[in-house]
Amino acid sequence: MDLVLKCVWFLSPAALANPTAVLVRKIRILENPVDFNRTFRNKPIFGRNKTWRGLIFGTGIAVIIFIFQKWLYQFSFFERISLINYNETSLFLGFLLGFGAMSGDLIKSFFKRRLNILPSQPWFPFDQVDWVFGALVFSSVFYFPPAKVIILMIFLGLFFHLIINYLGFRLGLKENKF
Repeated sequence: MDLVLKCVWFLSPAALANPTAVLVRKIRILENPVDFNRTFRNKPIFGRNKTWRGLIFGTGIAVIIFIFQKWLYQFSFFERISLINYNETSLFLGFLLGFGAMSGDLIKSFFKRRLNILPSQPWFPFDQVDWVFGALVFSSVFYFPPAKVIILMIFLGLFFHLIINYLGFRLGLKENKF
């Protein structure tokens, strides 16, 4: 159980970056699509739902959460549930976790467009774990976890993404449950 808590704590910035795009969609700045509405082989590169607003706010939230984690690390409970030493880790890791999560989502969207899967259509399990892979790849500059930790993070990412999406659906923030 201790390892589960450590994985959840480490992934928290990335996990909260991902749904931020949905939460800030009513903010009327940076609404332009990341792909500038360009196409690749007559299909959108990422799609109009992938905006600069989501990318920037999602990454920003991850950095803020990481700053909070660094501050909490001074307390023994948070030191005990940490996979890394936050005192010796740059804030850039928070950026990489958030940007990685958002980039994983963009890459998955690229492949969804190639397969003619609409943005609102689920693509299990890729919709659920894209952010974990992105966060792990980008953050590996600072921390590369052992294989069992990576596997656990993927399963936790799948589980938590399903819960967060279901809550978003129940709150009227998302169109589908999963």
